[in-house]
Amino acid sequence: MIALAVDLVGGVGFVLLLVAVHEYGHYAGGRMLGVPGDCIRVELAGNPPHVALRDGDVWLSPMDESYADVFQRYRGGLAAAWAYIAGGSVGESVFAATLIVGFTFTGADEVAVVLAWATAALFVAYLTADLVASLIRKAVSGDWSAMYAVQPVATIALALFLGVVKITALAWLTS
Repeated sequence: MIALAVDLVGGVGFVLLLVAVHEYGHYAGGRMLGVPGDCIRVELAGNPPHVALRDGDVWLSPMDESYADVFQRYRGGLAAAWAYIAGGSVGESVFAATLIVGFTFTGADEVAVVLAWATAALFVAYLTADLVASLIRKAVSGDWSAMYAVQPVATIALALFLGVVKITALAWLTS
């Protein structure tokens, strides 16, 4: 029972860490695509956590209607917008995979399994919440629906790739 509680607390801790890394993945993508450092910031205390873009004296969240237009001022083009949005999931997945491999090769298999479950759960949660919210609102509601609106084929390919990698990691770690 204590082991289960430790796993749950560890899993929640990993999810919170992965959410932060996810947001910093967007931030890194924005910076690499040319958004000036004084015009982009991570807001982990926001609801939901997000990367804000500055429009003059105002900081915008992705839920603001003019957010996409502000990003386009810094770096136009659909490919750049898609890469900026995808940076969150890609950054989080690369970070998690690196930790999982590191924990596995140092003998901390149980920690690697908890992290693999955490990253898989976060992936499913992001996809599910985005899908449900988008259907209810009949509008883009999160990273995945925004990526799909910009580049549907690339988004489906990325979702399938990340899903297969996460499932394969879980199968490998739990076998």
